[in-house]
Amino acid sequence: MKITDIKPILTDRYLLVRVYTDAGIIGNGESGLWAHHRSVAVLI
Repeated sequence: MKITDIKPILTDRYLLVRVYTDAGIIGNGESGLWAHHRSVAVLI
């Protein structure tokens, strides 16, 4: 299984990420850099 894509989901207070794999599995996560979530979303 390999990661095929990572997409940021930016809300007012949080940066979430959705991770896609070549096996069709989709996972969700949360960024831990609280003060700069908009900057991190651009880098993703």
